[in-house]
Amino acid sequence: MKEYYNVGDTFKAERWLKKGIELCKNLDPQDSIYVYEFEVYKYLIIGEGSSFEELINKKSASLSKREKFIL
Repeated sequence: MKEYYNVGDTFKAERWLKKGIELCKNLDPQDSIYVYEFEVYKYLIIGEGSSFEELINKKSASLSKREKFIL
């Protein structure tokens, strides 16, 4: 998916994005970075989902709690 996105083939990138999302649907975002990665690519490829800023803030807050960072 990433390589297709990088070369501008959004049709194939979207196809693999959907397969990845399907495979990760039962994963907890706390347990896998891939859940967030697919959300970022969903925003980039399809333009769907929460705003990019909301997504990054959500991930930062999640990491902050888990790793006890102060942002």
